[in-house]
Amino acid sequence: MNSETTKFYGIGRRKESVAQALLTVGTGSILINNKDAKEYLQNNDSRFLRINQPLETLNLANSFDINIKAKGGGIAGQTDAICLAISRALIEC
Repeated sequence: MNSETTKFYGIGRRKESVAQALLTVGTGSILINNKDAKEYLQNNDSRFLRINQPLETLNLANSFDINIKAKGGGIAGQTDAICLAISRALIEC
């Protein structure tokens, strides 16, 4: 991880959905459009696991607080766009 920077930004697109992710060093909380991620994803565990997949792959699940802005499309497209946005932000680490 880049020790000089504590904020990382990524953008993801899928179909009509666009997601912007801002990762900051923290405790692992995830907010999507100012709501808890589980609440926003309608308590669907498979969607929640999908957005956590990039973090779990790198063993960084509890290392970042993530603030996401998602719009357009449906919940499935937004989930994939969020996953891509988080992945792109992690590349900057």
